[in-house]
Amino acid sequence: MRTDLPELLKLPEGQLLACKSARIAPRDLTNLLIAFANSDGGTLLLGVEEGTVEGFGGYAGKVESLLPSALALCSPPVRVQARWLPCTNRRDQPDRLLALDVLPGERVHANSRDEVYIREGASLRKLGFEERLQLVYDRGEASYELTEPEHASQDDLDTELLHQYAGQLGTSLEPLDLLVARGLARRVDGELRLNCAGILLFAEYPAAFLPRAGVRLLRYEGTALQTGPRMNLVKDVTLELPLPRLIEEAQRAIAAQLRDFTRLGPRGLFETVPEYPPFAWQEALVNAVCHRAYSIAGSQVEVRLFDDRMEVESPGRLPGLVRLANLRRSHYSRNPRIARVLTEIGFVRELGEGIDRMIDEMSAFGLQEPEFREEGYSVVVTLRNDATSRQQPAAQPPKRGAAPVPPSPGREPAQALPPARLNERQKRALEYMKLTGEITAQQYQELNPDIDVRTARRDLAQLVETGHLISLGSTKSRSYLLRDFEQTGG
Repeated sequence: MRTDLPELLKLPEGQLLACKSARIAPRDLTNLLIAFANSDGGTLLLGVEEGTVEGFGGYAGKVESLLPSALALCSPPVRVQARWLPCTNRRDQPDRLLALDVLPGERVHANSRDEVYIREGASLRKLGFEERLQLVYDRGEASYELTEPEHASQDDLDTELLHQYAGQLGTSLEPLDLLVARGLARRVDGELRLNCAGILLFAEYPAAFLPRAGVRLLRYEGTALQTGPRMNLVKDVTLELPLPRLIEEAQRAIAAQLRDFTRLGPRGLFETVPEYPPFAWQEALVNAVCHRAYSIAGSQVEVRLFDDRMEVESPGRLPGLVRLANLRRSHYSRNPRIARVLTEIGFVRELGEGIDRMIDEMSAFGLQEPEFREEGYSVVVTLRNDATSRQQPAAQPPKRGAAPVPPSPGREPAQALPPARLNERQKRALEYMKLTGEITAQQYQELNPDIDVRTARRDLAQLVETGHLISLGSTKSRSYLLRDFEQTGG
């Protein structure tokens, strides 16, 4: 819906944007239209080829026939809003581009060959029979967005928030017309009727129409939930706001409950790190708010904080074609209109980026990967903080003369290599560990910036085999402890 062409051209192609040449065949255009309609909707910009503006000037004969021909091959019809954008083409001539804003479909769309496509990132994917059947079943649930609660009107809108959204898009449409264009409302006899998606996103008090559509934050002492006389709940906050404000306020409330840990860094300086990588827990929260089943009115998104973990629970099982086994590569929005608006505002990440980056950020912090599970009719994401080892500034090396750590049962103690047999990187790491007693592969790389992670792990594994170090944890969150302080001398 952006009308600022330079800004539109800067955006990467992805879930909500595709750029194609004016020479595109009608059938190829059909497949793009139905893929957008079967997913989150999006904008198709015609007249751009590989980032170069070619325009429609040289294809005047296609202007009148291209879109009607493509739409005629869609079943059922796809809802498209077409607009021309003036531009200067690659030959420095005045020209124009055709922007097609595709709305999410209420039913599953197919082409004239009865083929069904969805949009996954910047690609199209044709669905097989089982996936198509699942999409047909789940599409009915997506229609909950379009339900119109009684008495919801434009008087219930948070007009400041709506104007901010319109300003972010740079659209020439009036804010109320933008709601209609995004499928968040419709006009009936001159009056604006908001649907559930419009209410959740832009109503000043969504809970007046949709109870328990907010976020509840629960903070517990300890690592387990206690009840009765031993009840350990110390914080209970419920937030009920339009979704963009809800996400912001929930992030502030959660951040206020999180701890920082101080430890000695790889260069001998103390550093303070947060309990969890900010991106990881913020992404878990946004996904829960964006993709929950709002048709389940008896529960709400819950964020539960324990001493050793954070749990984010979202009502509704994994939507559409998404399963635990394909979570990192599959995409389906239960609430495509909500997902599109939150993406345009900047909360929701492009397909694959969010979960992949959550995993990478947790690993970079030396923490376990996020855990995803379905529990009843909910999805729960768990982030573990490894608080036991992080509460101390740093692991302390054994005192001189202390007894060495005994070897594992059935295994002879390894013989440490003399210092002359160690490479310079390993010697540097052992000197560093005289101060800290502990190191990770990432810290080893920071000490030796000219090597990759495989070399770091190989060097550290050799130090384990030779008896200098003890390894703890899984591959991605592994740390190494100094076995015997005396052996590092020399």
